[in-house]
Amino acid sequence: MTDSPPSARNRPPLRRRIGGIALALLALVVVARIALRQADIKLRADLMDQARIVALAIPSEWAQSLQGSNADLQSAPYRHLKAQITAVRRANSRIRFVSLMGQNRQGQAVVLVDSEPETSADYSPPGDVYPEASATMLTAFDANAEALTAPEKDRWGTWISSFVPLPAAEWNGRPILAALDIDAANWQWLVLRQAALPVALAAIVILLALGLAMMQQSRRALRSHEAELSESEKRFIEIAGQSRTIVWEVDAEGLYTYVSPVITSVLGYRPDDLIGRRHFFDLMADAHREPLQASIRQAFANRQSITNLEIPLQTADGRIIWFSTHAIPLTDSSGTLIGYRGSDIDITERTRARKALQTSEAQKKTILDNIPMRVILLDKDLRILWANQTASESVGRRPEELAGQHCYDFWGDPGQPCESCPAQTAIRTGQHAHEIVRSPDGQIWDERAEPIVDEDGHLQAVVEVAENITSRRGSEEQVQTLLEESNQARKALLSILEDVRKTGQELQHQAQAQRILIQISSTFINRPLDTVEEAIQDALQSLATFSHADRAYIFAYDFERQICRNTHEWCAPGIEPAIDRLQAVPLSQMPAWIAAHREGRPMYIPDVQAMPPSRAREILQAQGVQSLIAVPILEAGRGIGFIGFDSVRQTYVYSENELNLLKIFAELLVNVQTRKRSEEDQLQLESQLMQSQKMDSIGRLAGGIAHDFNNMLTVILGRAEMALDQTAGFPHVQANLEEIRKVAENSISLTQQLLGFARKQTNAPRALDLNRTVGHMVQLLKRLIGENIELDWRLAADLWPVRADPSQIEQVLTNLCVNARDAIGGIGHITIETCNMMFNDGPPPGHAEIQCREFVRLSVRDDGCGMDPDTIGHLFEPFFTTKAPGKGTGLGLAMVYGIVKQHSGFIEIDSTPSKDSTFHIFWPRHAGPAEPVAEAPSPGSGGAAEPGHETILLVEDNPNILDLACELLQNLGYTVLDALTPEEALRHARNHVGPIDLLLTDVVMPEMNGRDLAEQIRPLHPNITPIFTSGYTADVIATNGILDDGLHFIQKPFTRDSLAAAIREALKG
Repeated sequence: MTDSPPSARNRPPLRRRIGGIALALLALVVVARIALRQADIKLRADLMDQARIVALAIPSEWAQSLQGSNADLQSAPYRHLKAQITAVRRANSRIRFVSLMGQNRQGQAVVLVDSEPETSADYSPPGDVYPEASATMLTAFDANAEALTAPEKDRWGTWISSFVPLPAAEWNGRPILAALDIDAANWQWLVLRQAALPVALAAIVILLALGLAMMQQSRRALRSHEAELSESEKRFIEIAGQSRTIVWEVDAEGLYTYVSPVITSVLGYRPDDLIGRRHFFDLMADAHREPLQASIRQAFANRQSITNLEIPLQTADGRIIWFSTHAIPLTDSSGTLIGYRGSDIDITERTRARKALQTSEAQKKTILDNIPMRVILLDKDLRILWANQTASESVGRRPEELAGQHCYDFWGDPGQPCESCPAQTAIRTGQHAHEIVRSPDGQIWDERAEPIVDEDGHLQAVVEVAENITSRRGSEEQVQTLLEESNQARKALLSILEDVRKTGQELQHQAQAQRILIQISSTFINRPLDTVEEAIQDALQSLATFSHADRAYIFAYDFERQICRNTHEWCAPGIEPAIDRLQAVPLSQMPAWIAAHREGRPMYIPDVQAMPPSRAREILQAQGVQSLIAVPILEAGRGIGFIGFDSVRQTYVYSENELNLLKIFAELLVNVQTRKRSEEDQLQLESQLMQSQKMDSIGRLAGGIAHDFNNMLTVILGRAEMALDQTAGFPHVQANLEEIRKVAENSISLTQQLLGFARKQTNAPRALDLNRTVGHMVQLLKRLIGENIELDWRLAADLWPVRADPSQIEQVLTNLCVNARDAIGGIGHITIETCNMMFNDGPPPGHAEIQCREFVRLSVRDDGCGMDPDTIGHLFEPFFTTKAPGKGTGLGLAMVYGIVKQHSGFIEIDSTPSKDSTFHIFWPRHAGPAEPVAEAPSPGSGGAAEPGHETILLVEDNPNILDLACELLQNLGYTVLDALTPEEALRHARNHVGPIDLLLTDVVMPEMNGRDLAEQIRPLHPNITPIFTSGYTADVIATNGILDDGLHFIQKPFTRDSLAAAIREALKG
């Protein structure tokens, strides 16, 4: 056996070295990807945190009030929300758009409010459909969940967007999303900058590791190839595990047979979720799956290796991550394909970083190309490495044509360097050099050279900046000016690196500010109101500590007393509190503050000592304040106070971040105040609801009693009238019967009071002039209250019309005057007033359920005994009375309450015990003109009952009333078909030969109501006219007690004459 040649013997170590280098490069790529990934994750988390803050800061009730149309442009909620999200947009320069998004009934995304001014070309008006809505946005609507998109493109560009639903806010039954958009190109640059330092450190570590590994490989040069391969694979798996590179194996169909555990941290899947259960293609994003699946299957069919194939995989939580996939085919001993082994490397951040770097380089090149100076980069031999556009244009060449040439071939003596060349001086000394150089063509150049050295101080290149100053060489003063300007330009170029460093610090400062805001916001969520003060105090401490303030405080304005008051204060250790001395600071001493805060501007004083003499300066100096910033607290655009920081130990320049912290915290305080008021309003509404339910329950009972009582009164009155007709020759009997009839008629008023309280009265409303109605009643009311009481009335001119039943307004006025008379109990005054009332700022106080904003107020005032609050609380309860036994039923005011509620109005009472009482009745304004009021004749007042001959179908489920009505109608000459049930009435209608002229039916019956019965009979007898009768109408023929148009109705109890008149009126049509 012969020895292998030297090249063959050296080949295994060489391969191992190459493998080690490749492994190190792979590790470096993986580390870079991890750093970029972590930077992207952090920036995404920050963006989502900002969106959550915006969603928490936005009042849900204002967002829900939006209509999604141009009508919103004039609404206060829209304007406030517009200003709020515009402030968010201005507070963070990285954010391009802030908007509130809704979803219409067609499933389309709709812009409710956006941060662009209305004059901007990018402005979207309320209700503007957003057709480019991504699947991520629509999923956020469907799931009512937060979402963050990969780069998505629309008509304005490519964006990274976050979506957060507003708490407890819906629009069209769908959630309202707070959306924040950042330009994708800017995003990539931010990721690259944040990942640069970790990548550089990782590169150093990996290079050191590589050197050690290569030394170890040299010592193991004699080991077998199999052992080396095993060690290499082991090392690769370890690096993959640390670098989040996913290693996998699939069978010939693409089914996973192995997945490295790192997949859990990268994609969120456990290996057991995939091995033997999912195919390689199942994790691909839907939009890219088909073409990628076809490409990979072709590679499988041809047993081709897969190299640097970029594929998008979907994480367990729905995000998309791009990977670079490498794979090799696996075959058995017979050459049959059994699967593939490969790895996935996350390239999402790397791609974004590459684009960001390209953008940055392009920006710098643009800057340098537009500087009116010659800028060139030279190596140590004065060969041009790079030149800007100004340099190339000065010699009529393209920049790439200058590369590799000596600089003096273009701007000096060809073939030899220029005398006193600053670039040569910089190369020789390693220091900055500056010279005024005259070129062979007579031009004068102000040239400056700056050496570029590596970390070890070794010269790498020289930057030469030259400005043509020939035309400005006229005087030494001009030369000096040019030198200064050139020096400033050089400093501007050299400050780019410093700007990058400062930007990184600013990003860290912003992230810390956001974390503080999230922490503060979370403490207020669902926090009991009795602990809010403690949370505010803690928040002041956190904000002040972050901003290095010595004192943080909150002031509240009291414009009625023209003072402001210090409500909260936090002081750093060693700082004297000032809150006790600042409880009544006159507003006259701080006019500049008031003017700024009313305009929504903060008050910033960087140096109190530099203020002009004023009372405000004296107050601040007395507290030891050297610098301060104060932000207004605005509620609906109105300043209600301010929050601020004081610097006592030294002057301090407050940054934009600290100003934004105060602004957002001020908005949070307003939201807390709004929530507090909302909970108080909720308690009031719950109390009103309980009272309403109690009154409704009693009302239903009273209505049922009145219904049964009216049925009995109908029989009593009817039989008494018939008996009076039959006992004409028996005066003693007739006297008794007349007494029965009078008692029954007097009892009708009691049932009317019960029905009025229960809101079961049937009324026929019309448009009325309330002044005219009151005027018609004056004489009646004077007789009612007696001569000892003087009645005054003060009726407003141009009174709006109301829609009401005149008889019920008379009942209300009569009961209120009787109540006033009894309260006076002797000599006194009663005043009746009318006026128009408007509630421009919302529903009437204490009546949030009422939508109307314009009312006519009817007031009745007396100078009687007055009432205490406890009496007023029970005043409208049925049977409640303060009068002596036998002096009142306790139903008068209950009936007033029922009538007013039935007309959608409300009552307010002003009363002082032992002094006076005023009842204010608010009637909703009617839009149309008032109708003339005619004197309605009382039932039966038209004389004797008019007889008839028509056929009447009589339906009544009360046998006594049925017998009575049948006898009355027959005595009047009508042919009567009587029925005790609706079914019996339908049989009469089907079987009767000839027409049936009129249907007289009860409304409320067990089997079928009267209205439904009339509808079923009409096809059998089209010309039949129905008359309905009942003790109360329920809502069968009336809505809320208001009789439907075109219906005939007679109220029980009725008399013979009123029944006859109603029938004749109905038959005449």
